[in-house]
Amino acid sequence: MELKIIKINSNILKIIGGAELPCKIDDTNYAIIKGEIGVYEVSRKNNENGSYDLIYKAKFTSNIEVEQGEKKIIAKNKNTKSQQMRRLLWAIANSNGEDGDAYYDIIMDKIMVNIDEVINYLKNK
Repeated sequence: MELKIIKINSNILKIIGGAELPCKIDDTNYAIIKGEIGVYEVSRKNNENGSYDLIYKAKFTSNIEVEQGEKKIIAKNKNTKSQQMRRLLWAIANSNGEDGDAYYDIIMDKIMVNIDEVINYLKNK
């Protein structure tokens, strides 16, 4: 059996999603965006020259901080907490090669069955 070595040319991150801004930002100036993301898909793009690009698709999972000079604005994530939890669990499952929906169901069932212990654990964290 011959092993084939795959050459990865580039690692590309594509971020989607949005957040609600409490005020205007200066659209004529650059901004620094900070926030947590969850990767929900990784794919390979064939460059037709023996190499591939890895494409990581991600979505913001937290509020987003926008910095323009001295000005800092917190933009609120538009997704509900349950949507954010589903996306995070799906991303964890995906990164481990597991089915996202099945993993979500298993973890959420365990959280619900053990809700008192989960709450006590998190209160003391």
